[in-house]
Amino acid sequence: MVRGDRPIRYLFMDFSLYGIATMADTLPLAYIPLFMHCAIGLVAAQLAHRKGYDLGLWLVWGTIGGTVALIDAWRRPQRRPLP
Repeated sequence: MVRGDRPIRYLFMDFSLYGIATMADTLPLAYIPLFMHCAIGLVAAQLAHRKGYDLGLWLVWGTIGGTVALIDAWRRPQRRPLP
């Protein structure tokens, strides 16, 4: 244990002098919702592609839109195949 102004290293986390986790410790927690957002967007792109819509456009829309894109893909009707 290190005393003074330097943080204490305990169980792979750095704690400040007051025992509160620093922002650098909680930053990886932001990756979980970001990953889920993109995964939901990929599902939306796959669903829209199966309904006959452009995959490239839906990959971009799904990555940006996430859950909104999934709801949009569910509600869209089946497209007629091009002759």
